[in-house]
Amino acid sequence: IAKLISHDLTRQGAIRIMKRALEEFKIGPLKTTIPLYLKIMDDPSFLEGDFNTGFIKRFLPEEDEEEE
Repeated sequence: IAKLISHDLTRQGAIRIMKRALEEFKIGPLKTTIPLYLKIMDDPSFLEGDFNTGFIKRFLPEEDEEEE
């Protein structure tokens, strides 16, 4: 189990740092949720800060459709 935290003076800066850290994070051979987190951090709603507790539920159905 690992916890990754990023910090910067701005939200955009913290997201940029987090994306880089996730891209460099190596865990294997286990599957992780890192690809999901990277997709979330590219989502326009997330980037604009326009999200709430229902965000993941709305986000995941789109992901499920792409996999089918």
